[in-house]
Amino acid sequence: SDPAQCSFYLHGNVLRAVVGGPRLMYEQILYLLFLDGRPQCNIRIVPVTAGVSGMAAGSFQIFGYPEGAPLVCVQHESTSEFLESKEELACHRHVLRRVASVALDETRSRDLMVSIAGDFERQGAAGHGDGTGSLAGVAEEQS
Repeated sequence: SDPAQCSFYLHGNVLRAVVGGPRLMYEQILYLLFLDGRPQCNIRIVPVTAGVSGMAAGSFQIFGYPEGAPLVCVQHESTSEFLESKEELACHRHVLRRVASVALDETRSRDLMVSIAGDFERQGAAGHGDGTGSLAGVAEEQS
């Protein structure tokens, strides 16, 4: 009844790196657009042009709780590590603020995701006959 509020920052290269083929990429980006349309979810894209400022050393999540101290979860190849010290939390919050400062706003992030999904659709990824119209309908419903 009271879902967590989540903000996600994705580097632009993640959206263009083809994993599983164009059709799967098209569907995955549409799913991101669906999630981004939910009030508790905010997806922001870090443009490639942001350079080093838009980079982090790896994937991490900062969890905050109504009761209890926040913590950082850092994911490694075969395990996850939970960091609780004030110094570690401050370091990761600094990285998050830096990435957020160069990320596209919500509208521009959404527009970029629609554009990249359209690129995959034009490659024949959608499988909707001639491939026209399906993405526009989704974008209209999600806006």
